[in-house]
Amino acid sequence: MVWTVGLDRLTRPLIKRFKKGLYLVCTHIWKLVSRIVLKMAKSPQTWCFVVAFIFTLLAMKPSGFSSSRNVDPIPMPQRVFQKGSPVLEFSDGNMVAVEELLKFREVDFVMVMFYAHWDGTSLSAAQEFENVARKMVCKDVKFFAVNCWWPYGVCARQRVLNYYPMFTLIHQTLGELEYTGLLKEKSMTMFLQRVINPFTFIEDKQSLKLFSAEHDVSVIAYFNFLPSLNGTLQEPSGFISFFKASVRAVVKDPINPIVFGIITNNQVARSLSMIRSQDTQLRRMLNVSLVYPRHLPYNSKMIVSWAYKHQQKAVKWLVPTLRKSLIFSSLFSKGPTLLFFTPHQEETIFGNNFHLLRTVALDYWNCKNSSNIWDAIQMIHSERQKMLKERNLNGSLDLECCSTLSNNQRIQYLSHYNTCEVCEHSSQHQAIQTNNCKVNSAIFSKSLEFFGTRIFSGPSLCLNWLNNYNPFSEIRVCCKKVDLIGRNRYSQSIHACSCNGGMNTEAIFNPNSKEKFIDNIYRKQSYSDAHRWSEFTGLGCKTNKTLDFYAIRSDMFWSIAEHLGLRKSKDDISTSVVIIDKQVLTF
Repeated sequence: MVWTVGLDRLTRPLIKRFKKGLYLVCTHIWKLVSRIVLKMAKSPQTWCFVVAFIFTLLAMKPSGFSSSRNVDPIPMPQRVFQKGSPVLEFSDGNMVAVEELLKFREVDFVMVMFYAHWDGTSLSAAQEFENVARKMVCKDVKFFAVNCWWPYGVCARQRVLNYYPMFTLIHQTLGELEYTGLLKEKSMTMFLQRVINPFTFIEDKQSLKLFSAEHDVSVIAYFNFLPSLNGTLQEPSGFISFFKASVRAVVKDPINPIVFGIITNNQVARSLSMIRSQDTQLRRMLNVSLVYPRHLPYNSKMIVSWAYKHQQKAVKWLVPTLRKSLIFSSLFSKGPTLLFFTPHQEETIFGNNFHLLRTVALDYWNCKNSSNIWDAIQMIHSERQKMLKERNLNGSLDLECCSTLSNNQRIQYLSHYNTCEVCEHSSQHQAIQTNNCKVNSAIFSKSLEFFGTRIFSGPSLCLNWLNNYNPFSEIRVCCKKVDLIGRNRYSQSIHACSCNGGMNTEAIFNPNSKEKFIDNIYRKQSYSDAHRWSEFTGLGCKTNKTLDFYAIRSDMFWSIAEHLGLRKSKDDISTSVVIIDKQVLTF
């Protein structure tokens, strides 16, 4: 009992001291918290940060504080290409297997698609890539697809890709070449076809004229292939470098590359002042041709750099992908710009409206009345006439509405003529109806205002131009001095006729003629006689404000034309022309 009382006396002052100390500690804590709260009231962002930090700690899983974490493995990616596809796919990113296959060198070219299986652009491009592979299955090209996002794959560890998908063309000697063109089946197919056949053999002068008419800029080389002792042709010096340069030119600009040609005819080469084997020229339609300097090394990279540095094109293809606003802003700031929206098919060559625009642009920049430009323009129109004739022979009937004007008031100003015929020709499959035939003297008066009376000279004349910018409707005016005895002074009819060669009066002015009209675009004689004196010729060098010509594929980018206020015709024709001048804010 005594012991218990003594213990109580000893512990009582300790308890009082503990309570007093606890009170002091709580008082200090309260004051500290009060000060913190006052400070937080002055800066609420700090208070929000503290509260968020506390809730983050509370929301963490207990396993998050432990040293070992339970992480689920990334699931194996699914295949993008189906079984049986001509594309050999490595969904696990196995580049070792790809490299092993490349060592066999069964083919010269391999097209590889590096993709991410979750990327929408990769999935849509995969379908286009597979279509290309099916179309090119018989060609000397193999197609691979590698998932380069899979983190456990070799591809992701070896390569750092800034975007997906990425297409690479692998050549045995040129190495890896990146494809930067459109991710469309037609674009990729045309790219591979150009790479497989990167140059054209020019065997005679006619081939040279066609080659020059098709391209504003081209690189031509002369190589003398001599037979060896075993009967095969020896590979001339510089040929491999020229071949590699032609491939690199396609890779550098897959949309509109500089084309390469090889002359094998000694006489054709001498006509171009190419005497030695390996002589190389850069032929430019709008400027003089350049000879590849002999002091420069003859290798592929140097040839391509030299060609693209000195190129001059009358019309350029515009591919407004990704940053469209920046492309058009930079384009329009240079000055007035003509945008030509038209569908395009590489297979038809001169049948495309792109070459029709080229004739206009070449005429616009023909400042020195160059015979080469005139020859190219006439060649283009001649080839278009041939294509139209073939189409007519296949069953499509082209009809026209004509009016013959005699002793018209406006014709009296033309001292050489007394009769003119005005025709509207339709190259579409639908025929012109009789009640829609509205060709009259007003169209002829319009032609005089457009071309001027001074170009109406010579024994005969035919002028052609598009009717209201419609590529399928053409106005033709033919004038000649004829004997009007027994002829009606004004006749109007619908017929299929011929206006070819030497201005056959019976064929042109006889309304009962049933001959087929086949020269749809610019006759050779009419163009050389009339347009050489047109005020439009060389206009690009006569004014301070010049016009730049660009073509846009309407089958891919028609939405841009709609944003500019253009609409398709009733016949669903997506061909339109617009001129935009940023300085005056008009188009």
